Amino acid sequence: MKKSPPSEKTWEMREIKFRAWDTIGKEMKEVGSINFDNGSIWLGYGINEGSRWGNIQTAILMQFTGLRDKNGKEIYEGDIVKWNKKNWPIFWNDRLGQWMMGTEEGEYIWKRSKYLEIVGNIYKNPELN
Repeated sequence: MKKSPPSEKTWEMREIKFRAWDTIGKEMKEVGSINFDNGSIWLGYGINEGSRWGNIQTAILMQFTGLRDKNGKEIYEGDIVKWNKKNWPIFWNDRLGQWMMGTEEGEYIWKRSKYLEIVGNIYKNPELN
């Protein structure tokens, strides 16, 4: 009897990316590169207008959760999402080791992301929080 080869399980790598609130320019920027050795951060991608090197101390990094809202928009730490007619900030819960929305005893977002809608973020739209 011929044995079939063991099935190969393929794993997808989670996309790790960041954006940053530029505390000097007071705007959200994509992060092209982070150099932890010298504390610099490239705000923006390529050499587009407005892209520049900055100091990691003047930027607030926010990680991509790996999830998208009901409109397909990427959900980041610090985003404010609408769910059940209420606004909820997105944060990482160290104790539970997962992304949450709301307060420390908040709601899990992984099973609700397809119902969420990003309405702003905690830096640009603090009044929504």
